[in-house]
Amino acid sequence: MSGGDSVREPGLERQGKRFEAIGGRFLLLGLILVVPGILLLVLGHTWVFTLGLVLLVLGLMPSVVAGALVGSGVVARWTARRKPFA
Repeated sequence: MSGGDSVREPGLERQGKRFEAIGGRFLLLGLILVVPGILLLVLGHTWVFTLGLVLLVLGLMPSVVAGALVGSGVVARWTARRKPFA
């Protein structure tokens, strides 16, 4: 790392890494549900289409949580280096 990119707040750095790791797990869970949901939407008729729609909606919930956790982790790691946001 260069001198200007050093971690000044190790607690925030650890917290950011933790948030990003948990967010990655939620993203994997969301993808496990979203991919079959999309396939069922494209290939299915009647009740199979409905099942695909349900899987898609259920998969989007952990994906939104993953986005929030990864975003929080990025902000925490950015703040740990005391860099300005704007």
